[in-house]
Amino acid sequence: MYDETTRIPFIIRWKGHVPENVVCSDPVSHINIVPAILDVAELGIPPFIEGKSILPTLLDLKKKPNDIVFMEFMRYEINHDGWGGFQPIRSAFDGRHKLVINLHYTDKLYDLAEDPQEMNNFIDSSDYAEMRDFLHDGILEWMDKTRDPFRGPIWERRRFLHGLLKG
Repeated sequence: MYDETTRIPFIIRWKGHVPENVVCSDPVSHINIVPAILDVAELGIPPFIEGKSILPTLLDLKKKPNDIVFMEFMRYEINHDGWGGFQPIRSAFDGRHKLVINLHYTDKLYDLAEDPQEMNNFIDSSDYAEMRDFLHDGILEWMDKTRDPFRGPIWERRRFLHGLLKG
């Protein structure tokens, strides 16, 4: 879930509506695109559509499009490239902090303001515990809301929640 693979440029040009040469640094997800198109066309957004319209942000960049965006990675391969196996990952990103829950391996928390190259894992840092737990709760709520087929107790039982932090 490194920025090199998840941060995809999203460029919009809408003459007379969206200011030119302006950059919004808040996170946007691809699931915001369909609701925004429906919103612009004044077609209404059906309740089964995941995501929310970013039209308010397009018209006023002071309006944050999302508090958190969620990302998932699902891999199941049998020795295609030497890695193979089942590797589910879920992630939450608020524009600065990124929590990555890797079901079978080490969980990670990055602070992109302090560490833009994502080299330092703050998952065990008491300074980041409140943010980590907030993002973790967000992942669990998102998995329930979207009926993630892999949701279950194992995502809740992370070692950082049970006093198993490094000394």
